[in-house]
Amino acid sequence: NTFERFTGADRAGILATAAAGIWRAIHSGAAEADPSLLNSFVVLTFADLKIWSFYYWFAFPALKLPAPVRVAYVDANAVSLINSAARDGEGYAASAAKACEAWLTGGGACAWLISSSSSGGGGGA
Repeated sequence: NTFERFTGADRAGILATAAAGIWRAIHSGAAEADPSLLNSFVVLTFADLKIWSFYYWFAFPALKLPAPVRVAYVDANAVSLINSAARDGEGYAASAAKACEAWLTGGGACAWLISSSSSGGGGGA
């Protein structure tokens, strides 16, 4: 309970422990039952009450993939649905949500990465 212990705390270790907790919640399925488990933070504090000084350190753990993401599969139907809905004025967010729902209803995996070209000329899934 000293300032030296506060400044010497293993912040990387504390953050790694918090990130491991998020990873466990994802793997165990607990995060699906309680999504708030994915929204966590860490606070390390020290209060010197003799001189009314308060010190704190906030950290927001985030998961970092160990390797770059690879495209496993591109569904031409989903890309077509997103592009046609966007051409009809529906917008990419709504059309992507509709394509995701159709994909999941058809038994597709629950992992999506959607990007749009900088020229505004269509999206990909």
